[in-house]
Amino acid sequence: MDNADRRHIRGSGGGTKAIMSPTLTYRFDLFDDRGSRNCLFIAQCFGDEHAVLLARALFDSTFVRMKSIKVWREDVLVHEANKSRNTRIN
Repeated sequence: MDNADRRHIRGSGGGTKAIMSPTLTYRFDLFDDRGSRNCLFIAQCFGDEHAVLLARALFDSTFVRMKSIKVWREDVLVHEANKSRNTRIN
């Protein structure tokens, strides 16, 4: 991937193989039904697509309580989602 940091490790056969690690930092803001942020976390992802996939998994989870989510890469809004007004949060 073009956004991934490539590092090389020595394999058991003496050769080296490339491993990839995420290099982009994302902020996930989770909001309650009053619009107050009730959770914030930071994650490193390979790119915007992976950050959006993580946000959707969180948003669809019945374990995480939120009414809306915003995902930021630095000061760029990458993803935003809101649950319908009729949806109760746990």
